[in-house]
Amino acid sequence: MNIAVIGGGSWGTALAGLLARKGHSVSLWVYEKEVVESIQRRHENSLYLPGFSLPKNLSARTDLGRTLLGARYVLFAVPSHVARDVLVQMRPFLSPEIPIISATKGIERKSLKLISEVICEALRRKNADRIAVLSGPSFAKEVMLEHPTAVVLAATDTRLAARVQNIFSTPFFRLFLSADLIGVQLGGRSKM
Repeated sequence: MNIAVIGGGSWGTALAGLLARKGHSVSLWVYEKEVVESIQRRHENSLYLPGFSLPKNLSARTDLGRTLLGARYVLFAVPSHVARDVLVQMRPFLSPEIPIISATKGIERKSLKLISEVICEALRRKNADRIAVLSGPSFAKEVMLEHPTAVVLAATDTRLAARVQNIFSTPFFRLFLSADLIGVQLGGRSKM
C-alpha cells in the first residue's frame, strides 16, 4: 500500500520506518534537504534519529506533490505551529477521499483550534470523517527499537479506524481505538 508521511522529524520518521518495515511503500516528505540526502544515501535520519537504520523501501523527498502522488493514506506528523501552512501546500495534491492520520501534537497557537479542525479548514473538508488521530504515550526511539508500544487511534468513522489499526499494528506496536477525536487530541496536548 502507498502511504505518504508528511514530516520527517523523529516521530514522523519512526512511524514511516514502522510502516515500511511492514512492507508498505512509504514516501516521506522532509523539509530539510540534508535529511533527505541522509535517508536516501545512508538510510538514516542523521538529524532527528541518528544511529537508527531505516528500511530501503522508505524514500524521502522535499517535493510535496511527488510525496503525495499515488498515496492511499497520508500520515501527517509536522509540528503544530507549521501545520496549517503545510496543509495548504498539500491541498492541490489531495482528493477529499484520502484519509489523513494526524500524529501532530498540540493546538494551533493563533486560533487555538485542534489539529483535526485545522486539517478540515486547510484542506477545505466539510467534516472530520476521513481524519484519524494517533496519540501516545510513546517515543520515537522506542518504536525504532521495537519496544512494546501502545497508542490510541481516534476516528469518528469506525471502519476507517479499523483499517488504520490494521495498517499500523505489529506484535510490538498496538493501537487502541477510540471515537473521541477531541479528547484524544486534548490528551495528547496535555502530554507535551
